[in-house]
Amino acid sequence: MQGRKILFGVTGSIAAFKAAGWVSSLVKEEAQVTVMMTESATRFVTPLTFGALSGNQVHTDMFSTGAEEMMAHITLSGDADAILIAPATAHTLARLAHGMADNLLAAAVLAAAAPVVVCPAMNAKMLAHPTTQKNLSTLKKLGYIIVEPECGPLACGEVGSGRLAEWDTVREALLGLFVEQDLAGQHVLITAGPTREALDPARYLSNRSSGKMGYALARTARRRGAEVTLISGPTNLPTPPGVIVVSVQTAAEMAEVVKEHARYASIIVKAAAVADFKPKKIASLKIKKAGADLRLELEPNQDILATLAERRGRIRCWLGLLQKAITMRLKDDVSCRPKRLT
Repeated sequence: MQGRKILFGVTGSIAAFKAAGWVSSLVKEEAQVTVMMTESATRFVTPLTFGALSGNQVHTDMFSTGAEEMMAHITLSGDADAILIAPATAHTLARLAHGMADNLLAAAVLAAAAPVVVCPAMNAKMLAHPTTQKNLSTLKKLGYIIVEPECGPLACGEVGSGRLAEWDTVREALLGLFVEQDLAGQHVLITAGPTREALDPARYLSNRSSGKMGYALARTARRRGAEVTLISGPTNLPTPPGVIVVSVQTAAEMAEVVKEHARYASIIVKAAAVADFKPKKIASLKIKKAGADLRLELEPNQDILATLAERRGRIRCWLGLLQKAITMRLKDDVSCRPKRLT
């Protein structure tokens, strides 16, 4: 984010208080943040708050007579690397979808060449209304990046969809604008974390893998445009935004899931710390200290990488033979065609 110029639009929603924290986070990452607020937004959080957090003047009025704000809707959007609108109310979505320019925020977006990220937040019924859904669909077709709201408790006391997305999700959407989408169209399969091999219902063999490497790879691949499936052993890490996570416990479970998903993957990254061995026998009840056999017999686990490489090698061989057969058939067909008389 360092040096990136972010034009941050805040509209009249109770979730506007969260935007203050987002501005602070962007500034900590050394982004240059300029905030513009609708009149309704100033009723929830004062411009002074955003000015203090961003270190820049906050813009609220398209018709201000100040020298620095003359033609603000043109100068602000023209200087931005990205525009972030959060929270975006149903009214703001309607404004943007219909190309209106009746306030500073809407006019700045209309005049912008920079990408626009929109984060809706509203009551669940308002979000589900056909008009709101139509407006969201229109904005997507126009190229706006919509960060879908989450489901959970709402300020009105209801529980449903319409909750402002978490900052981590929105941050990833922004970062995706500033990196090359060189993995677009790829399906990346990544394994991460440790596996656990049961000794009895209470104990298991494992290792100290945190899973951080695999999760970081998954986050980065998604940021670069890939569709990502992360097969993870037990960790305490949050799910990377936009990544499909499949949780497993044992090496055998991981092998089975990898085999299932590998057929769809164009890139496979093995970052998991898979156990090499497992107990030969698993006790059905917790092993008691008294009279316990202190010898532990182990047997090797399946080598997932070797099995995967062998399977892919066979597939390549079959494809090569199929291609050769098709080529030979085409040659035969051409040689059997009657020559054209000249």
